[in-house]
Amino acid sequence: MLLIADSGSTKTTWLLVGPNSKEEWQTEGLNPVSLSAESMIRIIAGNQQLVEFANEVETLYFYGAGCNGKARCITVASVLQMHFINATIRVDSDLKGAVLAVTGNEKGIIGILGTGSNACYWDGSNIIQYTPALGYILGDEGSGSKLGIHLIRNFLYRKLPISLQSDMQMTYQLDKNAVIDQVYQQEQAKAYLASFTPFLVKHKEHPFVQEMISNHFETFIDNHIVAYTQQYPNTPVHFVGSIAHFFDEILSNVLLKKGIKKGKILRNPTTELANYIIANEKE
Repeated sequence: MLLIADSGSTKTTWLLVGPNSKEEWQTEGLNPVSLSAESMIRIIAGNQQLVEFANEVETLYFYGAGCNGKARCITVASVLQMHFINATIRVDSDLKGAVLAVTGNEKGIIGILGTGSNACYWDGSNIIQYTPALGYILGDEGSGSKLGIHLIRNFLYRKLPISLQSDMQMTYQLDKNAVIDQVYQQEQAKAYLASFTPFLVKHKEHPFVQEMISNHFETFIDNHIVAYTQQYPNTPVHFVGSIAHFFDEILSNVLLKKGIKKGKILRNPTTELANYIIANEKE
């Protein structure tokens, strides 16, 4: 059996491919930057499907946020090998998974806008990056975690419009000390910050939310996309991630304003990634 995982900081989507069937499910994200090996082991061991099929998996492709260095890839591979003892494990970055899902062997510019953010140019065989991903404190422009920071900060400072301030308090019953604990003391701070995305989706027609998201998208494009569009003019920019999906209209307007050609938008690349892997394994 073939198992494919697309993992962000918030969730991991698993796709099990058998001779005559496919099965998909989700667990918490497995990001080695924000989680210890012990926490990743707990998440894997706590999922019924992963336990049930562990010994039957022959090959596992894992594409994950935070898997952008040899040491982190080795850490994740070691955790997975402990559980999938019969499998050949291949670990790579979520950016590599995104480019294979969206463009396959074709050239293109790809941006990730999910819990975190990232971007690159794919020349058909190699990832070319002009700017690094710096995480939710220094970077992650346009991401769910960065939007969450902006939203929570304005809420705690009581600077949201009255209707948003009231609905946010009623929806989440936020307490400043609890927020501080989640952000500064817990492992999954990035995922916690991005967990306010549904509130922004609910109010995405509100002028405050539209302006906020538009500004964050502009910052992401200026910092991470423009360098590629200048180097490779008229190349469409493809996006992967829930933020790009849910705020497609706002993103499209920003791209139009910047004179950038919009490509595909995939909320979850797992199916397309599986199709690519299966097709190339058969060759």
